[in-house]
Amino acid sequence: MAEKQMSLQQLKEALEQASIAVGDVITIIEEASENKEAPAQ
Repeated sequence: MAEKQMSLQQLKEALEQASIAVGDVITIIEEASENKEAPAQ
C-alpha cells in the first residue's frame, strides 16, 4: 500500500507540473495569435 500511495503522490505532483506547462503553452499560443492578428512590419 505504501508504494501505491507514493506513486499517487508522484502522479499528483506530475499533474500539477503538467498543468503549469499547459498554462505556459496556452499563454504562448495566445501571444502568437495576437501577433498574427496585428503583424508588426
